[in-house]
Amino acid sequence: MSSDYYALPDGFFRIEYKRWCKLSYSVQEVILRLAERQNFKCAFCDRRRGLEIEHDHDTEEGPWDSYTFYNIRGLVCRRHNWQLMVYEQEQR
Repeated sequence: MSSDYYALPDGFFRIEYKRWCKLSYSVQEVILRLAERQNFKCAFCDRRRGLEIEHDHDTEEGPWDSYTFYNIRGLVCRRHNWQLMVYEQEQR
């Protein structure tokens, strides 16, 4: 599965290969399927490089600072990741 990281477009993720390899198989699978469903671009715009794995920080399923099968919501560019964070803070 780790080799699928290199099948993605060059520069697609901000996450490095070393960190990718530490993710569980199920998390890698979810991320790769999201990439395909989102046509290898941000969920909100046409950006196709440097995407971040957007995940819920306030989850009941596992720690907030790591990616799990339950808390990954999509792949977004840095700008939209920041906007989501601001929006969620305002909602609280």
